Amino acid sequence: LLPLVGTFRIAGMDCANEEGQIRNALERVPGIRKLRFDLPARVLEIDAPRTVVEGAVEVIRAAGFDPQPVASETIECQGTAAAA
Repeated sequence: LLPLVGTFRIAGMDCANEEGQIRNALERVPGIRKLRFDLPARVLEIDAPRTVVEGAVEVIRAAGFDPQPVASETIECQGTAAAA
């Protein structure tokens, strides 16, 4: 699986206590390479394979939060036209 960074807005995550709850819940999810929390923006980035990110979202929901996707980094191959 290709690496993916899943970015989620979590409206209920606005202090270190909620960050800690989410971080503790995600400790049980194997395959997460990195978590980046931005509390003022209420955003969490999860660096992991796609299936792991999907599982992590379910764990966050089970912890009582509602992660909403903001953007995800996908790998696309696009050709560029060379000047003739």
